[in-house]
Amino acid sequence: MMDYFLGNEEMKKINESNLDEIKCVAQYEITKEDYYFNFTSPDITVENNTIVCQDVDSITKYLYSGTLPSQSMPNESLQSYKTDETSWKTRIHFDVVHKCTLLSIRDKSNNKNMLFDNGMEFLRINHVCDEVKEIKFYDKYLAIVTSTFIDARDRRSMKGKAEECWIHGFILINIIHKSNNEYRLVEVFQTIFNDLPFYHALLSTNSFVESLIFNSSKLLLVWKGYLRTFHLLTFNMKTLQFSSLLALNRSTYNIKAFCKVCYCYSNLLQDVIIFIDKGIVYIVKESMDNHLYIYKKISLPEWNMLENIFCCHNRNNEIILFIDAFTIELGEVGKIVALYDVLNGKTRQILFNYPDPFDPNSKIFFNRTGEEIFIVYKNQLDIYVYKSKVRTLKRTCQILVLEQYSSEQLSRMNLPKNILKIENN
Repeated sequence: MMDYFLGNEEMKKINESNLDEIKCVAQYEITKEDYYFNFTSPDITVENNTIVCQDVDSITKYLYSGTLPSQSMPNESLQSYKTDETSWKTRIHFDVVHKCTLLSIRDKSNNKNMLFDNGMEFLRINHVCDEVKEIKFYDKYLAIVTSTFIDARDRRSMKGKAEECWIHGFILINIIHKSNNEYRLVEVFQTIFNDLPFYHALLSTNSFVESLIFNSSKLLLVWKGYLRTFHLLTFNMKTLQFSSLLALNRSTYNIKAFCKVCYCYSNLLQDVIIFIDKGIVYIVKESMDNHLYIYKKISLPEWNMLENIFCCHNRNNEIILFIDAFTIELGEVGKIVALYDVLNGKTRQILFNYPDPFDPNSKIFFNRTGEEIFIVYKNQLDIYVYKSKVRTLKRTCQILVLEQYSSEQLSRMNLPKNILKIENN
């Protein structure tokens, strides 16, 4: 079995377990500066025992181990090391020539332009780009959403499109690793959203791309409109096709009320979009003909107030929400972190129950398998670990059958009685 704990000896010692047997393997102290400037960053990833915090302008990395300090000793301090890497946003440059744009991307140290596969330092964009609105790098793909404001004179020449004050562009680039210090850029796709048939729906709500979320071979674009409107749109990086546009109206006019969008992959349901709004979980799937639709709606337990929700997908095909919520018991306000199993629609356990409220900037993030859980609050980082069990082929088949057929249909099929019997494992 592949080593999911990245060579860390202490983590290897943990027996195969499940979400009910999460163990703390490390605790670190972090400085106030690291906490506020790095661990509250919107983009935190974990790879090879390294936590990578990426801000708009800089990247900071932290090495960690799985050795839990002795309780008689103070917590270890988490040490960072600076890199010469600059953020993707600072590495992208536009040069406008006539009515097109030359896009260039600098290397990690921002010293020279990276080359495209044709040997050029520039990619020609067939419209004027003013700024990068959203950018996301995942695996070997770089997705860029640009925006351009059209002045009054240019709008008059747009033949009936005078109401469109903004041009939104989309560019996808593949970054190929040639050698230790050599990379090549390959243009995968570019378009202008304004020219696509679904754009009029986005225009009517004055929508903009709020976030980009990668998932294996697809990219989710979350469009946010004024007040209550969200639009979801996926892009298939293999077929180079967009899905249909799915509009989701929020259940409350309060734009500050809790709302969250996650994107993950399950071997059972394939690509799954999780949209959480005011205690309701919407599971959104995509059909074979690229049509987005609401597959299921689930009501979360009635905790008093949701503060945040974090989503992970582990090797056991479980989609788990880590729910950070306030509770009120006997007049006292507390804080919990609960584990909620989306596909089974139930709370697995209460992981933490804090009598004192979390700092509002607390953070939870995961490694790629969802089996290392990092919780940052106040001046402390806790690392929790478990190993998700890999389902047997029989159990996987049972889940597939139960998803497709009702109990009445299964009864009429007259299957052998032991086929759907679930063993305790």
